Amino acid sequence: MHTNAAINPMPAKPNHRHALIIGVDRAADPHLAPLVSAERDAQELAAALKAPACGFTVTLLLAEQATATAVRDRLIHLVATPSVDLIVIFCGHGVSLALSSGGNETFLATSDFRGDVARRDPTRFLSLGWLYEQVYAVDEPRSAIAVLDCCFAGDIAHAGKDALTIDLRAAIEQYRQQQRQLDPANRLRAIIAATGPHQKAAETATGGALAQALLAVLRGDKLLAEGEITIGHLDDYLKRHFAGQEQQPYTKIEGNYRLILADHRDRVAAQRAAAERQRHHTETQAMLARWRNHDSLGRAAELQRDFVGRAAELAAIQAHIEQLRPTGGYLLVTGVAGQGKSSVLASLRQTTDPPLPAYFIRFTPGPHEQAALLGHLIAELLEQHGLAEEALTYLASDASAITLRNSLTSLLDRLARQQPLTLIIDGLDQIPVQRDLGQRDLSFLPERLPAGVVIVIGTRPDDTLVPLTLQTQHCEYKLPPLSLSDFARLLERRGVSLSEADRLTLHSALHGNAFDLTFLATELQREASARDVQALIQRVIANPRDIFRPTIERLKREPDWDNVIEPALGVLLSAQEPLSAPALAGILAQKYHRVQDAITRLRGLLGEQDREGQPRYYLLHLKLIEYLKSEIFANDLTAYHDQLARWCERDLAQIWQPAQDSDEAERRAYAQTYL
Repeated sequence: MHTNAAINPMPAKPNHRHALIIGVDRAADPHLAPLVSAERDAQELAAALKAPACGFTVTLLLAEQATATAVRDRLIHLVATPSVDLIVIFCGHGVSLALSSGGNETFLATSDFRGDVARRDPTRFLSLGWLYEQVYAVDEPRSAIAVLDCCFAGDIAHAGKDALTIDLRAAIEQYRQQQRQLDPANRLRAIIAATGPHQKAAETATGGALAQALLAVLRGDKLLAEGEITIGHLDDYLKRHFAGQEQQPYTKIEGNYRLILADHRDRVAAQRAAAERQRHHTETQAMLARWRNHDSLGRAAELQRDFVGRAAELAAIQAHIEQLRPTGGYLLVTGVAGQGKSSVLASLRQTTDPPLPAYFIRFTPGPHEQAALLGHLIAELLEQHGLAEEALTYLASDASAITLRNSLTSLLDRLARQQPLTLIIDGLDQIPVQRDLGQRDLSFLPERLPAGVVIVIGTRPDDTLVPLTLQTQHCEYKLPPLSLSDFARLLERRGVSLSEADRLTLHSALHGNAFDLTFLATELQREASARDVQALIQRVIANPRDIFRPTIERLKREPDWDNVIEPALGVLLSAQEPLSAPALAGILAQKYHRVQDAITRLRGLLGEQDREGQPRYYLLHLKLIEYLKSEIFANDLTAYHDQLARWCERDLAQIWQPAQDSDEAERRAYAQTYL
């Protein structure tokens, strides 16, 4: 049951912001079809105006409570209140009638409205003329706004000119008021009507069009200006909102009193702060993605897949790390090429959750490898320690190696106060020696590490780290050869069955070199018969330094060796970067299926990494690269460099433009780096 009462209790202090809201779905007149949303719109507008952002005291008259007498009595009382800010809202039927006495009048259909009575006695009900005089033309309210969401609401535009008169005295007073101009100083008068004069308003399933537009503004669903909503802001919004629609509201506004209908400044500030956080988050994620190195991540994953055993070696490395922990410093894990340093460090990376921050330098590092290494380690540290949103503090798109070194040093100092840290850098011996220095420039690495921080470095036992070891705390762990028991596990994983004598002979002939033994296990897996296995074993024993020759000789017997397989090796040797099968097909000007078949046959020599769901291939190991350079392509690689250059130069003007096609994107990215 609806009651004729304010929605919210009266505040302790007088509130001079009042709203009278009327909602009628069903009037007494049987000729007026019931509405479905007028009362609901009135209730929603009442809730919005009473909310803290608007702060109005609300009187809501609904359904049978909204009689002409009830509305008239409450309105006259509110208009008489000094210094009041008043909003009157009507949601329901508007009815335009020809009066029995002559002329026309438009009425707001209260619950007791009957058209036949109104024609004979228009004073019984609420006419737009009477509402205009009581709300818009009176002197008392500081501000008065009439909102009419009904048919023919725009007829109020003419109400001040030929309004309904009751007697001569009222007519004279009306004339005098019309002659007086509204004094705009510190006052406000406004009419917001759902339609223009003589137009009907539409009701939709969601409600009256004007009511829904008002609700969007009052609730803050549509935030205008800085969040302080004035009648001017509302008027501008309605003009934009209804532009091009059949229903066009009518508005009339006079006066300069700045009435704040709703104050959503806090919400505007919150939205801006959220937008700024989102913008910052997007930028930080882009920066982290910029420095995450997919080659390093792919290399680590592939090394881990081939890892077998070496529990004793991992335990020894952990012991050396803890030995360095109190002072902080560098742990050098050294061993000859193929000793298994990279695989051991890839496994060490996985001993924690999340994995230890690590960077695996590729066999042919690019000119910016130092910066890439540092940026990748910083990105991993930030993500693992919940500092991703600070990426822009420590990283920049074009940061130099020295700038990134300083950032890494600062970040390590900060994090080391909270917990010990272990980082991994593998393949530092791949950084080329600078001719003018006669040694590798390691100035990009922090000279001193904070207590608790250990950086594990995988390198061959040469003078790689002489500049570093001269000035910082360090120790060395010489990685031993792959044990005979681990070789047995490796063969078992490959599904290769050898006698104990054969295992011992091969392990001794290859000096326990982890790469050579792993490669040999893969080749033994290919052999179909025991005789072929023994033949391969004998060839390896006879020439253990030439581990790749049996494989290359087998490949040379393939029909596509000259046209596809050898050229693919030459291109991969020249490219210095993993390439996809489509890229190889484009460079070699060969059909895709022939290149894919060649890749299948080269499986034992190629590494594979995933790049956004597409496999890319590279030569498996530095020992293989050195072998190919000296034995297969000793004379010249110029032809393959030329093929790469021609591939890059295709559509040269477009290489700096983004590409939707993944194959073309790969070509352009490669050309940007190397052409």
